[in-house]
Amino acid sequence: KLKPELFKKQPYYLTGGDKVLVTKNGEFINEGFGGYLFQRNPIDSNGNFFSSPQPGQAKYDGDYVGFQVFQGQGCINFTKENLSLDLDFGTAQSLRFISYNRRVFDADGKDITRGFTKTSFGTENDELPGVISTSNIEKISNTGSILAKLQSFNPQNTELWETEVIVVFLAGEEAREVVGIVTLEGDFDTSNGITIKEIWRIYWRTLRLASNLTFLNIQG
Repeated sequence: KLKPELFKKQPYYLTGGDKVLVTKNGEFINEGFGGYLFQRNPIDSNGNFFSSPQPGQAKYDGDYVGFQVFQGQGCINFTKENLSLDLDFGTAQSLRFISYNRRVFDADGKDITRGFTKTSFGTENDELPGVISTSNIEKISNTGSILAKLQSFNPQNTELWETEVIVVFLAGEEAREVVGIVTLEGDFDTSNGITIKEIWRIYWRTLRLASNLTFLNIQG
């Protein structure tokens, strides 16, 4: 059982370079109130927020806290999973995002993943579909922000289930602090016309410098 209090703590931050806060409300039949706030502190007197790592690639591992609200019914769920992020800071400037071990909990912290997947896909599963990046990034901005498209797929028929985006914010020397916001939309109970909107607050806690990562040339 997951304690809902874990999702109500202060925003994650390591040295104060990044701070991000997400809020959602499940008291409405439709999506209701929600959004996020983000803050970064510069690392030098020139106002730079981050510096690129050397060598020019890095792997990040971490987790997130997420909130699910619904269009068509009033309730809120929590989600939790593990994440992997690879970044190339060189001329290619590529991103690869993968999530796994994705589970969903009700407002009391009870794991309801199997019941949730039964409603969504017709069969009980121990985890929700993982989310992956599906397009190349245009570039890492001078301020250290990145935007990429995400998707997940129905495990029963491999059809598209969720779509939306991830926004990544880099901070600190050698981009050692990374936070992000993911927003997702997908079907939940198609027979009753109920859809999901989910938002994650991400903090990647592990940085490993690399020089030999391979990125696919994804079109999208």
